[in-house]
Amino acid sequence: SPDSERCVFQFDLLMFDEVNLRRPEDPTLFALFEQGEPLSRNWPADFAKRMTDLLLALFSAQEQDTTGERFRIIALLHLLVADFYRELPSKKERVSITQPAAVKYQETLDQLNVVFDLIENHYQESLTLEEVAKEVGFSPYYFTRFFKKNTGQTFGQFLTDYRVNQAKFILASEKIPMVEVAEKAGFASVKTFHHVFKEAVGISPLKYQKNILKG
Repeated sequence: SPDSERCVFQFDLLMFDEVNLRRPEDPTLFALFEQGEPLSRNWPADFAKRMTDLLLALFSAQEQDTTGERFRIIALLHLLVADFYRELPSKKERVSITQPAAVKYQETLDQLNVVFDLIENHYQESLTLEEVAKEVGFSPYYFTRFFKKNTGQTFGQFLTDYRVNQAKFILASEKIPMVEVAEKAGFASVKTFHHVFKEAVGISPLKYQKNILKG
């Protein structure tokens, strides 16, 4: 909705030590999320509130990135997964999907994962919509509609947001010239980087870095 902010949390399930932490009788993390109810509006209210609070705490910890904060992030992630194991409802019968729909849903996820992998591995390069559309076998026109429908953003917006987030991480963890920050985050020039970052974050990259390091 207008003036709202969307936070997307993406992490690799392999970061959790299932071999030592998961009991043999428990479902795998992949199975847990595949079989669990995906819509929080169908969760118990207290569980949804607790998950929201944990995600906000994770967001805050990631933004601060101060001494010891990464240990806090791992701790919060484990709390999140522990509560999912205990209280995540299974998918309701009324939201079960037919086999053809399930196949289409999985196909969409696979295509999106191709796009996300391309962005993650090539965001520092000049990555165009046409190139990505070709990788997933779509025309640029169809890919534009497909991506917006499934992410709520245009490809350009998503890629820019990803680069800005990379820049924020670099600014919080490295003391290097702004021209290098811009290059490592995938921006064509430091001028473009400065303009886009300030428009997205509300302050200049240098001011952002000073605020982070001061905190």
